[in-house]
Amino acid sequence: MFNRDAYRSHLDADFYLSSMSGSVGRRFYRLEAIWNRLNPEDSEAE
Repeated sequence: MFNRDAYRSHLDADFYLSSMSGSVGRRFYRLEAIWNRLNPEDSEAE
């Protein structure tokens, strides 16, 4: 299990940064990058 609070803080930072830039695409790209970093097995499976 991963640390949910740490994951949430990463999401908050990314949503804040992406809202400042106004780039929805970048927001989801950053979320996917974080998810792949937390779950390397899942990213390799795809």
